[in-house]
Amino acid sequence: MVVEVKFLKELDKSNEIEKIIKEAVSQHPFFSKAVRKPDLLIVEVTNIDDEGTGINDDSFKENASVKLNLHDAELYESQQNSLYPQLFHIVYGSLNNKLYNIIMHEFAHFIDKLDEKFYYDDDEFKSQPAVQKEIYQTLWNSYIDGRLNKLTPCSLDDRIKEISCIKMNSGHIEIIVDFVIKAWNKAFTTHKELLSKAEEAYKQSKEKRP
Repeated sequence: MVVEVKFLKELDKSNEIEKIIKEAVSQHPFFSKAVRKPDLLIVEVTNIDDEGTGINDDSFKENASVKLNLHDAELYESQQNSLYPQLFHIVYGSLNNKLYNIIMHEFAHFIDKLDEKFYYDDDEFKSQPAVQKEIYQTLWNSYIDGRLNKLTPCSLDDRIKEISCIKMNSGHIEIIVDFVIKAWNKAFTTHKELLSKAEEAYKQSKEKRP
């Protein structure tokens, strides 16, 4: 597989970032006999402040390219404010020591979509309510990180903590915690299974408890 990296914005440490991207993609453990590496993959790196770190593969089938947005908060190291410990500032010029793992995670989404056994359906995902999409993404993230094992940027506890960011009735959080743990342990292995569990959690979140 030939991996070409193009920066759509000049970044500090671009040579190091390019090397990390190429290594993460070429050595990704999710590629297998079932999911073959493409002959060519063009990675267009963006650095858009109001978008989180993530990968967009809408142009892959057309021109073998994907867009990888790297937010400064994940791209560079953060340092705690000595006066206000709850605040952090970004140390530009010093790459995040988990950047390789973060890129591994993002490309895992892309590779899962290439996997015919995962059966990803973008139209089906986009048609879901916003909160259900958030639950689905949390479950999918957990399923990916459980398989990445030591290469993951996040622990299972980290993924469970993310649930608090989902805007839903706090009394129903435990069902998502259970699903996140099961996804981590590969109890759900397809897009439809993850979507079904997200829908189940979403429907329960709308129910009033006695």
